[in-house]
Amino acid sequence: MSLTICNVHFTQQPERIVWLSSPLAKQLKLNGRKSVNVKLGRDTVPATVRTINRAGNHVYMSAGLRRSVRIPMSGNVHLSSADTDEIKLGPLIGILTDSATKSPTSPFGTRTGFVKQLLYMGRKKAYFFAFTPRDINWQQETVHGWFLDSGGTWFRRVVPLPDVVYNRLPSRRAETGTTIS
Repeated sequence: MSLTICNVHFTQQPERIVWLSSPLAKQLKLNGRKSVNVKLGRDTVPATVRTINRAGNHVYMSAGLRRSVRIPMSGNVHLSSADTDEIKLGPLIGILTDSATKSPTSPFGTRTGFVKQLLYMGRKKAYFFAFTPRDINWQQETVHGWFLDSGGTWFRRVVPLPDVVYNRLPSRRAETGTTIS
């Protein structure tokens, strides 16, 4: 298995295409491949592979692929490949907590500062986000998560169910007492 940190960028093309820098394609043994499955969390989507002549570890995702896989943001993240048929971004790590407020600047009430620290610690390595039990859509297997941009401002994105959940709910009552859609 190959694991490396890469820089994820986005393009405007509507097709499902992933461009890999030449050194990254070589490292992942994807030179000459025409297609690959791109995975984030529990979602896997087929995509066309193209190689670009650029130094370093760079991945360019088309708008169509970004929407299909639900990639939340650009920037540095781990990329792994266990075989030549799949590349995995992430991991996608969700911090499960609760909220007594609906404020966009303090979405987790008194725990917002703590949650923000956890998200900052994971930056440039994985996709970290926070969510409450009410943010889970079990039918579509998605989460409407809270992310931080580079300036520390909260924003929301729908992402697949995460690879890992860090349970920071304050009580067992918060786990069982919330209605989950």
